[in-house]
Amino acid sequence: YLATGVRGNQIVLLITDSQIVNERFLVYINGIITTGWIPNLFPKEDMENILQSIANEVKSAGMQDSPESRLNFFVSKVKRNLHVVLAFSPVGDTFRIRARRFPGLVNCTVIDQFHPWPRDALISVAERSLDNVPSEYLDLGSEAKKNLAMHMAEEHLSVAKMSEHYLETQRRYNYVTPKSFLEFLNFFDRLLIYKQSQLQSKIDRFKNGLA
Repeated sequence: YLATGVRGNQIVLLITDSQIVNERFLVYINGIITTGWIPNLFPKEDMENILQSIANEVKSAGMQDSPESRLNFFVSKVKRNLHVVLAFSPVGDTFRIRARRFPGLVNCTVIDQFHPWPRDALISVAERSLDNVPSEYLDLGSEAKKNLAMHMAEEHLSVAKMSEHYLETQRRYNYVTPKSFLEFLNFFDRLLIYKQSQLQSKIDRFKNGLA
């Protein structure tokens, strides 16, 4: 609030649902996105100092110089410079319950739903991920990397297709999202490096044994 309302810095507050370890957090988040203000956020003395520091700005804006006008000006600057981004998953009942308890999560936000990535996008992301793997762990030509990336994309799409069949037959959801694909790529990188290091360790032990 000091950075956005006093100094005028533009800040993005990014919060994921995994960071909500206490539901009380949502009380404050709901206050920020609905009114732009959290009651009793600052002690009275600190609040007086804050309002005094923006007195000249209030006068320059042509507003009446009063505590109420200063507070309104301060909150308006916060609203203008502070942008809240909530990355919440709709999976399960958690988001539905939170939206019912804190209507601002739906009524005062712009909801951006992320749809499944097409096959070309999956291949492109997989290729970029493979390019970031050090060559000592994955020494493949461009054609082999392309084929491996295509295989990764097909595996992801096949799981998504089987999840639809699972829903039809078992009436249960198995969510396959772009995040799942990114986690799959990260797991592949970690497993590859671990296995290659393990193999190199065995090779070194074998060479030392022969020596």
